[in-house]
Amino acid sequence: MLTRAGPLHRGECWPGFLHGSKLKTTADVLTLLGRLIGHTLTGEVDPKIATSVGYLAGIFLKVLEQVELGERVEAIERIILERKLIHTKGGVR
Repeated sequence: MLTRAGPLHRGECWPGFLHGSKLKTTADVLTLLGRLIGHTLTGEVDPKIATSVGYLAGIFLKVLEQVELGERVEAIERIILERKLIHTKGGVR
């Protein structure tokens, strides 16, 4: 799974299991963090690397939350606009 045994040190690349990770959902982040915690506890990933990935994952989750919230607001605004159009065109009053 990992490209090398032992903890990573400054200047070395990320653990192999992080390469190609596709983070699109909160479930993806949860899976990644679970694996990262496991590898950190066994000493396969340096705690500094784990801290960096955890920090970035937190930022990703905040951005994802904002995007999802924006999409929900847009959907609500569309519904409100459609209802207003129906009412102004002689529909239900």
